[in-house]
Amino acid sequence: ISESFVQVGGTSASTPLIAAMVSMLNSELMCEGDGKPLGFINPLIYKLYSQPGATPTCAGCYDDVVFGNNTCSAVPTNCCAYGFEASRGWDSTTGVGAPVFDTIRKYVIGATKSA
Repeated sequence: ISESFVQVGGTSASTPLIAAMVSMLNSELMCEGDGKPLGFINPLIYKLYSQPGATPTCAGCYDDVVFGNNTCSAVPTNCCAYGFEASRGWDSTTGVGAPVFDTIRKYVIGATKSA
C-alpha cells in the first residue's frame, strides 16, 4: 500500500499463505480433479510428511527447516527468554517444515486423477 516492505512472521504470515495454497488446490480439484474439495487438511499434511529416514509418501513436499527459533517476533526488540529451536524433522517451531506448493500440487492432483 505504501510501497514499502514490512517484516512479518509467525501465523500472521503463514496462515494466509497456507489458506491461499489450499484455495488454489480446491479450485483445481473442483475444475479438473474429482470435483471434491480437500476438506479437513490435517490428515493430508501428515500423510505427505515423513519422518527423517523413512520412505516419503511425497518426496520434496516440505523443506525441513533446521535452523532458527521463535523467541523473537518480527520486531527484533520483542524477544522472549523462552521459545523453541528448529531441528531435523518435526519441531515446535516449524511443524513439518515449509510446504513446497508445486510438489504438493502434483501429488494431490495426481492422486485424485488416478483414484
